[in-house]
Amino acid sequence: MTPKVFSLDKNRIVIDFPKTVIHAQLPSKVVLPLKEIRSGKHKDKSRLVLELNEKKPFDVSSSGDTVVVTVLKSDSKPPPPPVEQQTSEITVAKELKETDISNISMHLSKNVHPMANRMEKQIEVSLLEGKREVHSVDASAVRKTFSVLRTAEGAYTFAIRNQENEAFAADLAFFIFPGKKGERTKKYASVELSPHTTVRFKFILPEAIFWDDEEHFSGKIENSDTMTKFNQKTGFVWKETKDE
Repeated sequence: MTPKVFSLDKNRIVIDFPKTVIHAQLPSKVVLPLKEIRSGKHKDKSRLVLELNEKKPFDVSSSGDTVVVTVLKSDSKPPPPPVEQQTSEITVAKELKETDISNISMHLSKNVHPMANRMEKQIEVSLLEGKREVHSVDASAVRKTFSVLRTAEGAYTFAIRNQENEAFAADLAFFIFPGKKGERTKKYASVELSPHTTVRFKFILPEAIFWDDEEHFSGKIENSDTMTKFNQKTGFVWKETKDE
């Protein structure tokens, strides 16, 4: 969303959302410096009015489907707007014979973060193919690398499909936030790829937790369609539909 923001009568912040309808119920109780929040419907937009108890400087930033309004002290400088990472953050390496590369497909999809209180359609995330290099130990094996230019908060599924008529094993490594705060490496050795089957790996960002990181969960609930893992101490809950 790209909202239009302006101030009115000194202590009111007006935010217009083009081609948007507000269905959510606005909170009846607010905290200072916010005095009241109102909404209005227009032909081509929806309007939110944030009334403050006094005139204060403010900053508005938007990223994806999130809009952040920051009310500042008079001597404060606006914080930098939240932006998605601009560098490669996830790298997936797989070793296989050069002749097998064309028969292996890899896909990365993103869904809403399990703790987010909103609905979101699953989207395909573009994988940028990196260099292919011969492994130093086995001259017949080739390492294929992919990276992701931008990642945002969410639940990710990396799927690798073997389109061959025979099975083989592969080594995979995920490098998340390399060289940055919170970086993590997750390796899977000798992953068995059966003929014409898909193997999936699920993880969430920015926590960099994988679905099979059992040490992060204290229990799980399962039914015929879904599996829910949770951490009773932290209140973290992650629900996933079972793979077919």
